[in-house]
Amino acid sequence: MAVHNEWGGHDSITKSNQLASDILVWLLHSKAAQLETEDLETLLHERLLLAFNTEIEDGSIEEVAEQLIIIRDDYLQGNLVFKYSV
Repeated sequence: MAVHNEWGGHDSITKSNQLASDILVWLLHSKAAQLETEDLETLLHERLLLAFNTEIEDGSIEEVAEQLIIIRDDYLQGNLVFKYSV
């Protein structure tokens, strides 16, 4: 919705792509064996606020962060079967 309605300005798509890239880098290159879901939640909250001037308070950021950590952990354990739905 934020990208479609250009809440981040005319470069909302670029900002969206950068956010996705930042999340992927954070997930794959963190040195911590156990990433804290709260850290990812903070990253998501901050980036969405700064890039799209939006506050998400419906619990969806926490849910997304939790699912991303689960997917990352499965990947690191060698479970390469994509069993997740978006």
